[in-house]
Amino acid sequence: MKEMKSKLLSLFLKFLALTLGITVYFAVLKLQEVNFESLFKILVHYKICGAIVFVSLLWTLGYTLAWRRFLERALQQTLAFKRVLFVKMMGEGVNTLTPFGFVLGDSTRVALLGESVVAVTGTVVADRVLHQVSAFLFSLTALIFVPIAFPEVKVWVWAPLMALYGVMAFFLLYFLYHSTRGQLSFLNGLLSIFKRVTKVHRVLFSINEGLSQQKNMRTCDWLFSFAWHFMGRIWGALEITIIIWGLTGEVHFLIGGLLSAVTSFVSSVFGFIPGALGFLEGAYAVIFLQLGMTAETGILVQSFRRVRVFFWMMVPFVLFDVKKLKKIFKS
Repeated sequence: MKEMKSKLLSLFLKFLALTLGITVYFAVLKLQEVNFESLFKILVHYKICGAIVFVSLLWTLGYTLAWRRFLERALQQTLAFKRVLFVKMMGEGVNTLTPFGFVLGDSTRVALLGESVVAVTGTVVADRVLHQVSAFLFSLTALIFVPIAFPEVKVWVWAPLMALYGVMAFFLLYFLYHSTRGQLSFLNGLLSIFKRVTKVHRVLFSINEGLSQQKNMRTCDWLFSFAWHFMGRIWGALEITIIIWGLTGEVHFLIGGLLSAVTSFVSSVFGFIPGALGFLEGAYAVIFLQLGMTAETGILVQSFRRVRVFFWMMVPFVLFDVKKLKKIFKS
């Protein structure tokens, strides 16, 4: 009975979060009186759509190559790229559909691969750490140039993000360095600080466990995986640049970098809402107003990105055996 109540409460909270996101989304659209005619024009423009699908495919392939290197070192065997690609895409699809960041999607990756749970879990954790490090470092790099290229952007927009990403990048890199070398005295002290904060302690402990398992990863392997994750961030900024070009006819790569930084922050803060629905649109609207452009353009950019996310999200679900997927989720 207690378990049933817990499940019902969980479902209610998820429904509430999704409802909040949808409400905010339509409130932003109504407030800015968005005309989706421009978005539809891009959607029927096969060259622009093709370019965006191609760029997003590139970072999907890159992220898969990065994770595959971890898997092959941990399992000591060669894995078919197609198999790893499918599992990766399925995991990201689940992440998009569900709240709480990467929790369910990363668990799906472990279940779908069907290999050693402990070993694969460790690779997923290590891969996710590199994913976050690359996000922080790329965002930090892009934000450094923002006040130079766009002096009209207020300090309160970029300065807090720059400080946050700098601290987080340093923390994760320091964590990564000590974990992979078995230098646990630092980590034990860190874990003891957060021992009373159960969730934080659990997350830090799982990260430490995952990283410390990557004993077969050489320095060149870490750099290989990191390079693909960082390139994925560049391609993400390029995608935004292409969409802005399709809407306005102007090329702004640095705006793409700035919006990538904002996306990471908003998605983390509002991770309890699937895809940070509504809040990302609002953030994009504010940024474009700061840049002297229309809020409508910002909302349309993020709306187009959601169309792309939905496209790639559906690909693995269409190709995969639904009955088998239900069994995996039940387990």
